[in-house]
Amino acid sequence: MISLVGGRRPLVASGLALLFLLMVMVVVKTSGGSVDESLEPSHNGFTGLGSQASVLPASVARQLRDSPDRADWARARAIPLKRHQAWVAPNPHGLCLVRRDSSVAVGVVCATHRYLTSHALFIASLSPRAMETRRDIVGIVSSGARGVSLVTPGFPTVRPDLTDGAFEHRDAVPVAPQSALLIRGRR
Repeated sequence: MISLVGGRRPLVASGLALLFLLMVMVVVKTSGGSVDESLEPSHNGFTGLGSQASVLPASVARQLRDSPDRADWARARAIPLKRHQAWVAPNPHGLCLVRRDSSVAVGVVCATHRYLTSHALFIASLSPRAMETRRDIVGIVSSGARGVSLVTPGFPTVRPDLTDGAFEHRDAVPVAPQSALLIRGRR
């Protein structure tokens, strides 16, 4: 007979502790996406937004201090854009997008997770230039979307390119899009 140091009780206790830990991991994994997981890669349908929180610039954080959206700006993620600075952060019901433009003005828009299953989250800004207006749009889409249609009544629908779940578009349309519909399915 083999004698175990400390008897069988430590082995039984260790086995029960391991079983409990595995059960907790299964419950956490199958409980669905919570607000706390909303920006983690592949959770709640958003990928490509980075896995590490991005510190918001102090000037942006100051402007967001009293915002009514209840977003958790400490967990903001930078959006991979070429021409603009924007971040996305969770709020109790979905996500918020913040964009800083060249004048250091900050725009914020929020949407529920349910809305984001069929629409992109975007911010459009209009800036008059000499003889024409310039419209700049930045946004994010949930994973599985193969495109986004920016719908502006009275103007052609625009389909900007997606890069890692984000898009940016610039044109001379003088009004913001009415909606940004996700394009799903196969190519």
